[in-house]
Amino acid sequence: MSRYYIEDVKCDVLSGGPDPGIVCTSVKYSDGKAAKWLTNVEVDGLPNFYLTDDDIFDRIMVDNDDEEFDEYRDAHFIEEFDGIGLGEYEDIVASLMEDEEAPAASLIKYMIAVTRSDMEMTQELIRTGKGKNADELKITMEDLDLDE
Repeated sequence: MSRYYIEDVKCDVLSGGPDPGIVCTSVKYSDGKAAKWLTNVEVDGLPNFYLTDDDIFDRIMVDNDDEEFDEYRDAHFIEEFDGIGLGEYEDIVASLMEDEEAPAASLIKYMIAVTRSDMEMTQELIRTGKGKNADELKITMEDLDLDE
């Protein structure tokens, strides 16, 4: 059974101008074998998950046209993470409810909580998450702010 140790967390909003902002959350985690970055880029309330070896957070937060980076990012788009289905939030919640005890469930719930919380709560979640295993954080489904 894998545990996900949270090494680093980043979250910020890229201004969308007159449109809603794009929220980006990146978590560097280690599963005991390797460290990777799991990134959620929420656009218009829709999550988009990427799994990379490299930190892509700063590149996402720079609003520019970089075809090479776009190709890299798109090549690392994921629809599933260690048994948890990803897609729209309602799909993720359904997958989490099927197997809330899955090791990845805690990490995905943590990422959604960071992404969807107000900035004050986000900063608190970042502080409390760094240096812990995701399953130690005890984030419940009720902690996820999925109401629009």
